[in-house]
Amino acid sequence: MLSIDQSRAFLYEIGIEGQFVHTHGHSDDSVSLLLDSGETFTGDLRAEFLLDDASSLESKSWHELRKLGAQRVYPSHGQFYELT
Repeated sequence: MLSIDQSRAFLYEIGIEGQFVHTHGHSDDSVSLLLDSGETFTGDLRAEFLLDDASSLESKSWHELRKLGAQRVYPSHGQFYELT
């Protein structure tokens, strides 16, 4: 089993520069893939929580992704979008 803390080293070994990030909210075990280039694959992290107050788990996840450098989002459902 791969832990979040091990994700950067694992991904680097297979030629990917980035990390997995816990993105709690939709479910307790949700993760997103954040590449060093800013592309972010969010799975089921819901976009409507981008503008929500900071008290919800999903809003906190969005805040963390932005803090870590997320710029372009590729959700599992819907269209690609840029974070501003």
